[in-house]
Amino acid sequence: MNKSKQLNILFTFLGILTILIVWMVASLLIKEDIILPSIGITLKKLFNILGTGYSYKILGATFLRLLICLASSLLISIILASLSTRFVRFSYYIRPFITLLRTIPVVAIIIVLLVFIGNQRASIYITSLVMIPMMYEGILSGMKNINSNILDEIKIQSNINPYIIRHIFIPLVRPHIVVAIISSLGLGIKVLVMSEFIATPRLSIAKEMFNYQSALQLEGIFAWTIIIVIMIMVLELLIKTITDKYID
Repeated sequence: MNKSKQLNILFTFLGILTILIVWMVASLLIKEDIILPSIGITLKKLFNILGTGYSYKILGATFLRLLICLASSLLISIILASLSTRFVRFSYYIRPFITLLRTIPVVAIIIVLLVFIGNQRASIYITSLVMIPMMYEGILSGMKNINSNILDEIKIQSNINPYIIRHIFIPLVRPHIVVAIISSLGLGIKVLVMSEFIATPRLSIAKEMFNYQSALQLEGIFAWTIIIVIMIMVLELLIKTITDKYID
């Protein structure tokens, strides 16, 4: 491990330590667990949550929803970005839709989809619609940076098809795809939990948070928040590992 990487790890650790110190000092000053639970109480609740099998069903259900949103958003974004790269007029045609999805309030999307889809599946559609613009623009930016000679050759020799997308576009824009995925993950889980909180589907982290909020047990909310952060970190690591190992 080189010195630069060691310093990066050190400063990451210092950042985490600073957050914990601020949390500890704030909880000592407030002295009200109902307002800001201490680290000890939060960790105790965290271990209680992780000690029950039902919690893993909840975690698995939310994680599955996130994976579905991620996969569907990525597929749609790659197809749209490929078409926009190949056909300039299509990029102008799709631009208003992307702008609309990027700017429309998430709450408005939630309310509309709850009416038409129902609360059990709404969170998946809501999160996917929010993630698509960010992924699309990131992947499109990568495709536009492909050598113009390669793009001209593709336009002359063939139309956009699954083979071209898989064996030419994806390998060339792989770094942009990874960045787009990781960038959208944080936003995706926030929107997913928020939509779950409003829609309250069965087996969801947000529903558990709502129950703790109703009971004024903030340590439960903090504990589930820690679980979400760990889940995202693990997912990001898996994406990086799989991408580096299997996508050439």
